[in-house]
Amino acid sequence: MAAAPDVPVFDPDNPPTQPGDWDSAIVSHSLTELREKLAERHRRGPGKRTAKLQVTLRIAPEILARWKATGPGWQTRMVERLSAP
Repeated sequence: MAAAPDVPVFDPDNPPTQPGDWDSAIVSHSLTELREKLAERHRRGPGKRTAKLQVTLRIAPEILARWKATGPGWQTRMVERLSAP
């Protein structure tokens, strides 16, 4: 194993960290503690709308292509159409 150089080597693709880079760092001593802290970060506050649910839906390729061809926001338009009476 080669010895570390006496002078630090600057790598523009991997610059040294700055103190501000660590402001939102999560410090934990176990995987369980880390999971708890991450779950706490993702809790919704009071008065928030019910979160949407992620599902897997199998759709024929030509139908999906037609929806995507309508441009950005196609998922929202699809949900609106599916929720119409």
